[in-house]
Order: sequence, then C-alpha cells, then structure tokens
Amino acid sequence: MKYIMSILLVLGLSVNAASDLKGKLESKLVDTSGKKVKKDYLKSKKMYVFYFSASWCGPCKAFTPQLNKWYKSANKEAFELILASADRDKSSMLKYMKKSKMTFPGLPPKDVKSTGVVKFAARGIPFIAVVDASGKVVKKGDAYNMLTYLKSTFSK
Repeated sequence: MKYIMSILLVLGLSVNAASDLKGKLESKLVDTSGKKVKKDYLKSKKMYVFYFSASWCGPCKAFTPQLNKWYKSANKEAFELILASADRDKSSMLKYMKKSKMTFPGLPPKDVKSTGVVKFAARGIPFIAVVDASGKVVKKGDAYNMLTYLKSTFSK
C-alpha cells in the first residue's frame, strides 16, 4: 500500500480526489453578484455538470437560454450545473451570467485552470462535461447534443 501511495504522490495524484475537487470548486465558485458560494454548497452533489462557455461566443449566447430553461425544471438533488468560463476575466463572466440570467454558479476563467477543471474541456464551445464527484468524466460533448442527455438523466 505504501508503494501505491508513493506512486500516486510522485504522479501528483491525490488519494482523496473527490474531496479535493469539491474543495477546490467550493472555494472558487461565485454567484452572479460575484460572491463566493457558501461552504458545503456542493456537499450533497454526486455529479458536476460543467458548462464551458463565454460572453463573446455567439453559439454560447444562443444556447444558454435553452440550458437555463432546462435547469429551472431539472431535479437538482444529485448534481450542480457550473459555468466554466472561457472569458478573459471574471468581470466579463459576471456580466455574461447576469445578462443571460444564469441561476447557477460560475467558475472564473483563471480558476478553470487552477482547479483542474480545464482537463474536462474541449477545443470548442459551447461544451458540456458531466463529471462524478471523484473527478471521472461520465459523458461529455457539444452542448446541443449534451442537452438531450441532461434532460433524460436529470429531469424531474
């Protein structure tokens, strides 16, 4: 067991990745006013739905209202939708969140990288990645196709 833990440490992997991801996210997530979310905000969540998007992206701006509509009626007990911003700065992200009437938290651009969430992204946006609490990707793809999956998996 010591040998396995040593290998994990050398590779930079955490033995407790689930709590690491949750902790990293909770300390960085903000609401539309820019305030950090409450501690234990993600406590009961078993899945994170990362929405990679940006204020300057036309397809993102066209898709976001559809995502908002679904999110309002979704069964949110087991998951949390999180904007993983591809904007240049936090201010642009917050303006986008307000203008788009997002009711889910956002992860500012610099924190998408520092938390490791960037590893779930793709080259293009809008993009959605569903990740379990341990950090394992459950499903990912372009946002339009992923909305069908989200509706079948997390709707009431």
